[in-house]
Amino acid sequence: MERLANVQGRTRADKVWRLYMQTDEQIRRRATNKIIIAVVWAFACMHFVSRVSAQTFYRVDTYTQPYQTDSGYYPGSIQIAYTGTIQFQCGYTSPPIPVFECWNAYPSGSNLTLTVSTRPGYDTDRFHSTGCDSVQSYCKWKFDQWSGDCSGTSATCVLTINGPKKVFAEFKILPVDPGPPTAVALTALNAGTSISFQPARLGTGTFIKYFAVCDGPDGKTVAMGMGDKSPIVINGLLNGVRYSCGVATNTSVGESDVMKSVFTVVPSSTSPNPPVPVTEFYNSSSDTYFMTAGTTEAVSVFRGSAGSEWRLTGATFNVGGNATTPVCRFYGSVSPGPNSHFYTADAGECAYLKQLQTMIPATEPRWNFEGLDFYTTVPTNGSCPGSMIPIYRAYNRGDVRGLPSNHRFGTSAAALEVIARGWRDEGIVMCAPTGN
Repeated sequence: MERLANVQGRTRADKVWRLYMQTDEQIRRRATNKIIIAVVWAFACMHFVSRVSAQTFYRVDTYTQPYQTDSGYYPGSIQIAYTGTIQFQCGYTSPPIPVFECWNAYPSGSNLTLTVSTRPGYDTDRFHSTGCDSVQSYCKWKFDQWSGDCSGTSATCVLTINGPKKVFAEFKILPVDPGPPTAVALTALNAGTSISFQPARLGTGTFIKYFAVCDGPDGKTVAMGMGDKSPIVINGLLNGVRYSCGVATNTSVGESDVMKSVFTVVPSSTSPNPPVPVTEFYNSSSDTYFMTAGTTEAVSVFRGSAGSEWRLTGATFNVGGNATTPVCRFYGSVSPGPNSHFYTADAGECAYLKQLQTMIPATEPRWNFEGLDFYTTVPTNGSCPGSMIPIYRAYNRGDVRGLPSNHRFGTSAAALEVIARGWRDEGIVMCAPTGN
C-alpha cells in the first residue's frame, strides 16, 4: 500500500511537471484551437439568426383604458395601418391584465399610423353591468387622449419605430342625459290638471326637478309647473279646452324628452283665479340668476334659447292669484350692460328707474323698462299678511365688486344661500300666495 501511494504521487507530480515544461508554442496551439472552435460556433449562430430575421424588429404594445369588464369588452380599439412584413401577429390577453389589448413587432425605421375608435354601441347611452358613474349603470364613452409614446387628442397618431413602444388610448365616460318619465297620466281638475308619472333613469347627473308643461290646441305652451315627485299640478288652464300635457326629467347634465298625454279640462261654474309659479334659472359661468313668470319664456330658456349654460335651480314661488300690484321688469343690455334683469313691485322705484332711462345715454350702463311681468302683493312694514310667504331680494354687490349687477329673488332659503357667499340682503320685497 505504501509503494502504491508513492507511485500515484509520482504520477500526479509528473503531470504537473509536464504541464510546466510545455513550450510557448504548444500553449499557443491549444489556445488557437479553442478560439477557432468558438469562432465557428459564433458564425453558425449568426448565420442561424440572420436566417430567422434579416433586420431588427421592435415590439409595439397598444392598450385601451379603462378595460370594460362587462361582457369582456373594451370601450374602444386601436387599428394600425402598416404595409410590409410583420414578424408577430396580434395576440390578446384577458383579465386580470386589465388594459392590455394587442402587440405586434415591426421593423426598425418603419412608420405606423395608429387610429383609435370607439367600439360600436359604446358611443351611445348603453346599459353596463359595471363601470359607469350612475347608479343605474347607463353611460357612454368617448376617446379622450393618447399617452405613452403617442400624445394629443387627435384620433390618429404617427409612430416611428426606433425602439420598443407602448401606446395608450384613454377613454372617458361622457355625461348621460336623463330619460323621460314613463306611464304619464292626466287627471282633469277645475282650471288645471294633475300629472302623474313613473320616474325614469337619471343618467349621470344630479336630480333637480321634474318639469311639466301643457300645450294648447295651437301647439304653443301655455302653462308649466315643477315638482320633486309625482304628481305635479298645473293651474291656470281654461275649462273646456283640450290640452296636451307632459313631464320631463331635469338634472345637472340636462333634460330629457317630454313624455306627453292629452286631456280635456273639466268645465266648472266656479273657476278660481289660481296663482302661477315663477321659474328660476342659474348661469354658473356668470354666477347670475334669472326668473320669469311667463310660461313661453321659461320653456324657451329651458330649451336653450338664451344659451346652454342656463339651468333650472328648482327654486320657485307663486305670483298672481288675487294679487293686484304689478311688478316692473327691467333689463340692461349685453353691452354696455348690465346683462341682467331687475324686478320691483315698488311703484316709486319703478318710476325712478324709468326716469333714469331717459337721462342716461344708451351707450352707458342703465336699466331699460321691458314691461309689467306679473302681479304680486307688497309687504306692509316689512312683513307679509296672513299665510303669505315672504320673498326676499339679494344683491351681488356688483357696483363694488366690478361685476354686472344681478339680483336673486326667492324665499329665505334661496336668499340665504347667496347672502352666505357675500351678496347683500335687501329684505322682503314681495309676498307670495300659498298653493300649487
